[in-house]
Amino acid sequence: MFYKSLSLIILLFSFLHGTDTYYWKEDYQKTISTAKESKKALIIAFLGTDWCPWSEKLESDVLMKEKFLEGLRDEAIFVRLDFPEYGKGEVNKELARLKEKFKIAEFPTLLLLDEEENEIIKLGYMPMQPEEFSLYIKKMLADWSFVKKATAAGCDLLKEDALESLYLKAKSSGFNGFKEEILEKGLALARGPFFVMEKYATLIECGKKMSKPEMQTLRKEILKRDPHNKKGTQLKLAVLDFQVLANKKNQKYDPKVIIEPLKEYVKKFGAKDKENLWHVEMMMAQYLYSKKMVENALSHAKASYEAAPSDAKSEILETINYLVEQK
Repeated sequence: MFYKSLSLIILLFSFLHGTDTYYWKEDYQKTISTAKESKKALIIAFLGTDWCPWSEKLESDVLMKEKFLEGLRDEAIFVRLDFPEYGKGEVNKELARLKEKFKIAEFPTLLLLDEEENEIIKLGYMPMQPEEFSLYIKKMLADWSFVKKATAAGCDLLKEDALESLYLKAKSSGFNGFKEEILEKGLALARGPFFVMEKYATLIECGKKMSKPEMQTLRKEILKRDPHNKKGTQLKLAVLDFQVLANKKNQKYDPKVIIEPLKEYVKKFGAKDKENLWHVEMMMAQYLYSKKMVENALSHAKASYEAAPSDAKSEILETINYLVEQK
């Protein structure tokens, strides 16, 4: 009876402390030292469990589950930082310092760091099962390790297509520091249009103001590197230019002017690019309809129907019939 009770106590102790105490640490400085020695990543949970329902949900449904923790314990060290509600309690100075240092703007936030305290990525609440979330983070850590090693080995040694693949992996994973580093290397080393197009798109997407000469220089270089659209660059450029015009605030352009980049593309490459022609025509139709130019929208919808593959025609026909009703 004594042994059964003792076993039960040990089992209960393991259950209670196996996740909360054993896995999740609360001393950031100590875990940094451990991470450097073990060469493990850090998963830091910025939580507000007493006042933020999503923090409480993330912790109870995911962070404290064995399927989450077991999947990552060989690759990461877990740090739990729990904050009082703003204005309703004194924040520990170390917690405040870490919040400011890592620019934590919302709760909950999971911050992934490598063993050298380089930020990998920030994650908010994600509606995933514990095992699924664990696999997601595991892949993120693997991608980070791959990109970091490949970049450290020297982008100069990579072939152009390998450099492009490395850039895309960094971009899709949100590793912005590596993405920018690879982009600059690509611009210096690559002869194709890919990195020039990425530079052009990045500047526009970030809202950075470019002078007209700078913009024209980049555009000319893009067109020069893919004059016959073999890489699909001119299509990307046309769509991007259209989106820039369409999204301009307080713009007074005629809608027909805004779709001009797409029309020019169709004129130059539509006959050779049947695969994308119907998409481009439908893009123009949708935009013109949003501007109440139903007749013009109908014209482009019909052109889209003519160019579309058979499995897309029925859906486009529904759009055409709808537009006819709106006339």
